[in-house]
Amino acid sequence: MMKMQMRDVQERADRELQDALNRPKSASSVATNPEIYELREEVEKLENKVDDLMNQLDDKETENRRLATDIDDLNEQLRGDRQQIQQLKKDLSDALLAAEHERNNFKAEHKNSIDQDSSNQQNEEVKTVDQTTVFFLLQSQRAQLEREMDNKLQETKTNLMAASRKQVEELQRAHDQKIKEQKIIDEKRKLMESQQTKSTTLAPSESTTVIGRPLTERVPVVHYEPGVLVSRLRRMEKPQLNESEKDDLLRKLQKLEKKQKAEILRLQKELDRVNRTWEMKVTILQQTLHALKDESFLRTSLQRQAARLQHAAVVYASDGPAVIVTDRKDYAAGRPYRTLVQPDKTKHTVPFNTADRPAADTPFSEDRPTPTLPSEDKPRVESNEDTSLIANPAGVDDTETQETNENSSMLESSTSAHQVVDPV
Repeated sequence: MMKMQMRDVQERADRELQDALNRPKSASSVATNPEIYELREEVEKLENKVDDLMNQLDDKETENRRLATDIDDLNEQLRGDRQQIQQLKKDLSDALLAAEHERNNFKAEHKNSIDQDSSNQQNEEVKTVDQTTVFFLLQSQRAQLEREMDNKLQETKTNLMAASRKQVEELQRAHDQKIKEQKIIDEKRKLMESQQTKSTTLAPSESTTVIGRPLTERVPVVHYEPGVLVSRLRRMEKPQLNESEKDDLLRKLQKLEKKQKAEILRLQKELDRVNRTWEMKVTILQQTLHALKDESFLRTSLQRQAARLQHAAVVYASDGPAVIVTDRKDYAAGRPYRTLVQPDKTKHTVPFNTADRPAADTPFSEDRPTPTLPSEDKPRVESNEDTSLIANPAGVDDTETQETNENSSMLESSTSAHQVVDPV
């Protein structure tokens, strides 16, 4: 707006000057030529003054735009810092919630483990004492670690809140200072505009009056020095924020940001260390519980097996062949012998026909036919199948033994023994 007014005034002055120059010369033009020259000089001075004012106005507008850009940058930085503070608060609250959730989960797991231990305590008294001692130690360590973690989290929270509060105060002060500077700049600009409007209104009025009057009259011309107005404006200006101060403030903010990042990393590492410690302790506790459960199960299994095997007896067969074929005359004459294994593991050889056979109602009895003698023309060939048949003849049925020993275990049923007879 000011530029347009200045341009209009200058165009009006140029037109009036051109009209004055284009007028026809009168008889007294020779006498008025010096006045015309003076008027031209005055117009040139006014034009120079207007150009200086225009340049100053452009400089001030450039300065205002730069300051507005700086203010926008500071506002953007302030918003970013506020968002960062909000993010830090959110991260801290999330960390606290995660720690609380982990502590509750550990309490629940610890409670379940205590319930399992209480059920195991009813079975074994010695294991109960060991488990209670271990759990007491773990509980005391857990309580101590929880207190340390709560203290560290509280201290970290207070430090972060204090640092964020301090940073917000510094940014708020910088923002207020920028707002004050902007207000001062606006007031200066308004004052300059008012002064420029006054000077522009005075300049065309004087030029018009000078040109409108007859040339014979001498009109005093008022000269305005451009340096006077600039010096007054400079005296009215207040000291602004220097570049060095801006750099100092920026360095302070960067240092504070680095400190906060280092503190966040330290807290993250501390949280990871505490998590690893708790995971290790929980793993050790679970392994201890599994070992105790395995030992308890093994003891109960051994006790049950001992109770089942208390009245069992096992008779082992010899590793050698059950039937030995020889070429003795007694064997060919039809008088074979056999060896009986007594319960006291002693062997007694008696003729086959006269040997006493045990009763068939005992679990160690056997009822098998007397083997026929092979002919002398055919040599007898033994195999593993013959040995297995002699050791367990086809006429014997194991179901009778299983029916008589229904309450015995699988070990008793698998190791039910028969007397092994080796015909010699």
